[in-house]
Amino acid sequence: MIKDFEASKDPTDPLKHDLVIITDVQREFKKLDILIANYEWELEGFSNMDSPHAGPLHAYPKAYLVGMKLMAGGAQDEEDVWNLFLVMSDSEKEKAFELGRLIRPDKNLCRILSEGRRGGKTNKNGSMATLRTDRDT
Repeated sequence: MIKDFEASKDPTDPLKHDLVIITDVQREFKKLDILIANYEWELEGFSNMDSPHAGPLHAYPKAYLVGMKLMAGGAQDEEDVWNLFLVMSDSEKEKAFELGRLIRPDKNLCRILSEGRRGGKTNKNGSMATLRTDRDT
């Protein structure tokens, strides 16, 4: 089954994208959401992906996922940003900071990273986990 939604008709999309949802009515497979990019930086993210012509679909670059999470702005989105930074390379982090300044200067990426994880998650020694960046001052 394929559904499509114009942005104004999908109140759950904080980015207000046009959205195509492909679902398996027999529930054998997970649903596939296809967002129609609205912003130049989102298109840049697509251009930085490996081409899927020779194999499976590839994930959207992590730095650009951070940008989408900053735009969405919810508590879970901030947690997702924190988790993405745990697995990002230094160059991906630099790009995420660049996008953060462009997309949401009011949603300070350093603040999100320095506040620690939500839900009381702790690191191995029992203290609240925080991410340090070379941008911390």
